Amino acid sequence: MNRMKWTKKLAGALLVLALCLSLVAPASAAPVMPLLFSGNVTIGGVNAPIDTSITAEIEGTQVATATTTIVGKYVISIDYDSGYIGKTVVLKVEGAVGGQGTYVDPFITPVVTVNLVVAGVTTYTLTMAVNGSGTTTPAVGAHSGYTTGTVVDITATPAGGWQFDSWTGAVADTSLASTTVTMNADKTVTANFSEITAISKLIGADNTGTQGGGGLVGHLTRYQALASGRVTQAKVHSRASAQVKVAAYADNAGEPGGRLAYNDTAQNVVAGWNTLSIPGFDVVKDTYYWLAVALSADGAMDVYFGAESKRYKTITFSTWTWPSSLTGLTNSAVNGCVAGWGTIVPPTPPETPPPPTPLSPTKPITFSWTASAGATKYQLQVNTSSGFGSGTSLFDSEVTATTQVVAVPIGTTCYWHVRAGNAAGWSLYSPTGTVSP
Repeated sequence: MNRMKWTKKLAGALLVLALCLSLVAPASAAPVMPLLFSGNVTIGGVNAPIDTSITAEIEGTQVATATTTIVGKYVISIDYDSGYIGKTVVLKVEGAVGGQGTYVDPFITPVVTVNLVVAGVTTYTLTMAVNGSGTTTPAVGAHSGYTTGTVVDITATPAGGWQFDSWTGAVADTSLASTTVTMNADKTVTANFSEITAISKLIGADNTGTQGGGGLVGHLTRYQALASGRVTQAKVHSRASAQVKVAAYADNAGEPGGRLAYNDTAQNVVAGWNTLSIPGFDVVKDTYYWLAVALSADGAMDVYFGAESKRYKTITFSTWTWPSSLTGLTNSAVNGCVAGWGTIVPPTPPETPPPPTPLSPTKPITFSWTASAGATKYQLQVNTSSGFGSGTSLFDSEVTATTQVVAVPIGTTCYWHVRAGNAAGWSLYSPTGTVSP
């Protein structure tokens, strides 16, 4: 009986002891202490500004980063790692070594003072420029203060009526309007813009057809160029959703000659007019050329009955490529609804006006000039002032011929010049001539 009481008392004592020990035991592990490095920081003898970059490296590995929040002062915190203790910490200012210290146990010494001094950080200047009409980001002008390796985002934005063409300079991609420049030296980059020029039909059909073209043929139609210029687009009128491959050939005595341009990529078409890609090629007004379309199915190109010469060749569309010259062609009964569009070449200014020839010793004077290639009209100005603004205007009108009779006062020196025009616009005025009847 006494032994049972003693056992119960011992068990109670052990329980009390366990409760007491639980009360004095820590609730959690001790907090991890970072090691702080701090002190003054100067660059080239001047207190470093706010937002100056500070980095810490141990054995070549970056272990912490910070920026200054007070002019000339820095603090950088390195997370605790017992393996760091005793190792050298290299502190850099904007990438340049400013000082170093030893990583110590932060539980013993929580803050290490190291003053950082650098002779100066090399910076570079980015100069932005434009060629044409548009803006850039950063703006046009010089932008300094870029440190080595800084990647700068740049963007070119064309003005109304202009388009971005390319960058000139050391950019990541010269063809993209938004790209980057990596600063490792002073750099100048230029955004090149070009004016958007309206395009016109230079050659081919502009009417829709009367039926769909037969499928799986290469079809060619001979057309006369309506104006001189550079074809940059092919247009095909289709009756169905299908695919086509386009090309253009010179004319050789009424037959397709040498290949001028081609695109062997199958391009999708739908019902109606379709604008297709073709490498640019030049045409001369009134000269004949052959426009060619390979068809994947009936209706891929609209056709009509016309007087132009036309040929076709049976093909396998999937493997067809336009050769440098064509053989084995068969006469076709229909014309293809295909056209070449591009920019018309503006005419050149007329040559220096020759002396005008009086019709008689009276006032009427015949003004004449040489014809300009590609011109469809002219504008003649005759004035008593060489500036054509402050004197008396005797004639200022458009004409289609290369001669014009103007009544000129006898005994008065008069001045005249002429310019040529067409659908693409006007040339400059010719050199000024004089007449004194």
